[in-house]
Amino acid sequence: MARHTHAVYRLSGTLRCTTALSVAHGDRGLTDDIVCVRDGKGRLVIPGTALAGVLRHALGSNQLWGDERDPWSPKPVGSSDLLYGSNVWVEDSVVSSAGNAPVRVERRDGVGIDRHSGSAATGVLYSREVVPAGTQFSLEILIEETATGSSQQGRALLLDLVALLRRGIRIGGGCTRGLGSIRLEDKAKITVDRVGTRKGILRVLTDGPPDAEQLPAAATDRETIRIEVPWEAAAPLLVKASMNGLVDAGPVTTRSGDQVRFVVPGSSIKGALRSRAERIERTLTTSRAEAEFLDALASPTTPLTVQIFGHAPDRGRRGGAKGALAVDDCHSLHPVSGWGDLVEAVSKAPDPDRRRAAVIAARSKARKSKVDIIDHVALDRWTGGADDGRLFSLVVPSAGLAWEPIRLQLDARSRRQGIDVLAELGLVALVLRDLAEGDVAIGHGASRGYGAVRAELGQATIHLSNELAAALGVEGLGGCRVADLFAGIADGPRGEAVRRVQQAWRDHVEAQQVSGSEASRA
Repeated sequence: MARHTHAVYRLSGTLRCTTALSVAHGDRGLTDDIVCVRDGKGRLVIPGTALAGVLRHALGSNQLWGDERDPWSPKPVGSSDLLYGSNVWVEDSVVSSAGNAPVRVERRDGVGIDRHSGSAATGVLYSREVVPAGTQFSLEILIEETATGSSQQGRALLLDLVALLRRGIRIGGGCTRGLGSIRLEDKAKITVDRVGTRKGILRVLTDGPPDAEQLPAAATDRETIRIEVPWEAAAPLLVKASMNGLVDAGPVTTRSGDQVRFVVPGSSIKGALRSRAERIERTLTTSRAEAEFLDALASPTTPLTVQIFGHAPDRGRRGGAKGALAVDDCHSLHPVSGWGDLVEAVSKAPDPDRRRAAVIAARSKARKSKVDIIDHVALDRWTGGADDGRLFSLVVPSAGLAWEPIRLQLDARSRRQGIDVLAELGLVALVLRDLAEGDVAIGHGASRGYGAVRAELGQATIHLSNELAAALGVEGLGGCRVADLFAGIADGPRGEAVRRVQQAWRDHVEAQQVSGSEASRA
């Protein structure tokens, strides 16, 4: 049966990736484990199903999305057997490439670190394709408003969608590890065809211009605690990407137009922070990590860490959970000059007679790009000389490179399930204190002089909306420095907020210690 539609609202615009993006199709590629979705023409796309799912989840229940009942479940007594389809049409978002030039995808490698050995965990090495930040996708959403619905319901839903998209959403894989942030550009248009009237139908049939609606302002984020941490590399910092030729590995980079910047992926930062959080929680509860890597990630002895950082599915692909904390990628503040020339120079593999000249030329280009080419060699334990075939070289960003701040977002919606967000914030603050004191290293070679970082907690700021602060009972927390959580603060809203965070953390520790004692007696 046809629906009695009396208005069709249409949103047309452009989505811009504010971070790298990974929307995968589930099958392995020839060279990467996680491959971006493409259509039949080979164009990168964000499937409409993915967009609709994220938008529907963010905005909550609305009958325009269709019937939410399970079609296979028993129907309640007296209910209709009819299930209603969605009035919202979300088209696939196709990549927009300048001058028909294909968008070049980038590659990110990931590895899990064994909690006992400190080395790569067995079977937890993977690679994924990502679409670089700055890439644009088309957006087309239609909402049919039917005569049976309440007046202006379709318009209200579309305005909510626009406000949400203008603020930004996260979609795809790795959303809490620096990927998946997209935002609607300001040049979007809202139009409406009022097909419920004779005048409206004639306008559509004669290709007349539809009515236009004004774009709403971006929605306010009322459910997130945001923390910005200025930092600097105290030693050469390298998150490795494979290279061939004169060197074996170099830094992860991203390209926007003709500019190249170094990247510390959010996954690397989040992994380092998680490892420290586990160590803090295990120390206080005197527990040990499980032998299996995936079991350790979901350990019941570190419940707060699991809530904050989430955990992967088990070997049977069951039971994964998304964490409350998202960590953005960190880019170098300034573009890397001469990077293309350096890559070309080190990619060549000359014969041994010309190698020395090629290395000298490559080192000259490296100085212009603010990187160092560092050689390493393993020593033979018998002769004391260089071990045969164990020479390797790395391209490493210089220690003095300026970086964007580390940006953390702690999702406070978990408070609705009875989870103490203030205890989560307390643990995150302890991890950041260890980062500031140099106890947390990032990237490759942390035990060999690489990856040391410094941060100043007096400059790390906590941001949250007034509504969220009131809901959590910490009205003075907005604008607070992370260092304030460890200092004695006088009376007042801020002092009370700090004491509530400290008490929430102490309550969690005491509860875990009691639980551990009872388990050991049992």
